[in-house]
Amino acid sequence: MGKKKFLSKHHPEANIDGTSVHEGAVAFYSLVRAAMLQTDAKKVLNFGAGRGRFWYTNDKETGSLLRKSMQDLRAPHLEVTACDIDPVVLTNPVSDHQVQIFPGKPLPFEDESFDIIVSDMTVEHIDEPKPVCDELLRILRPGGFICVRTPNKWGYVALAAMLVPNDLHAKALTWIQGGRAEKDVFPTYYRMNTRGDFRTLFPSHQVYVTKHFSNPEYYFGSHLAYSAFRFLHWILPRIFAPTLFAFVRKSPA
Repeated sequence: MGKKKFLSKHHPEANIDGTSVHEGAVAFYSLVRAAMLQTDAKKVLNFGAGRGRFWYTNDKETGSLLRKSMQDLRAPHLEVTACDIDPVVLTNPVSDHQVQIFPGKPLPFEDESFDIIVSDMTVEHIDEPKPVCDELLRILRPGGFICVRTPNKWGYVALAAMLVPNDLHAKALTWIQGGRAEKDVFPTYYRMNTRGDFRTLFPSHQVYVTKHFSNPEYYFGSHLAYSAFRFLHWILPRIFAPTLFAFVRKSPA
């Protein structure tokens, strides 16, 4: 069963376009686009862009065209650069430029090159975040935003994931999260996944963090499990929300 058909059983509005009012990607990218408007953004970096998985998994029949259009940041007035340590980024179809980067090396961009840096479900895979954050700040212009969506370290999903060894994550997620390919699963460290982490890593900049209860993503393809996790989202305190949105605005020089 496709995700659109699955969701429509639980969310009447999903019959329109395969998404619901609790869609995490749409909520996050709405805020990204708000940041772009606030900064009159012209140059955007998608940090950890990978192969652009969303482009291949959303269509009129099985996915969401709204989700696809929100995540595709290209526009006539924008220049979008995709970068990743995985060379598959060189095939990324939703960017104007594609660049492979390398762990422990400076990012191959000039100082203050970008107005907006977007990192979507990437920073949880960073083992040593401090030098990475310093590099992101270096290439971001003053007043620009770093926009991050990542698992909340204290969310129930991350807490459960930390019980599973990294070398078993790929097989586990392809079973738990329907439609997830093993090639889209990477080791996790959760060293940049709390409000405190962001305040420590960006001490002299404006940091805005919110926790988000999006649609359940891990439900074993089961309608019963999906309903159970929806109920869990209604009763859990926000500290246990699965997802964290963080926005860092670089202070003026």
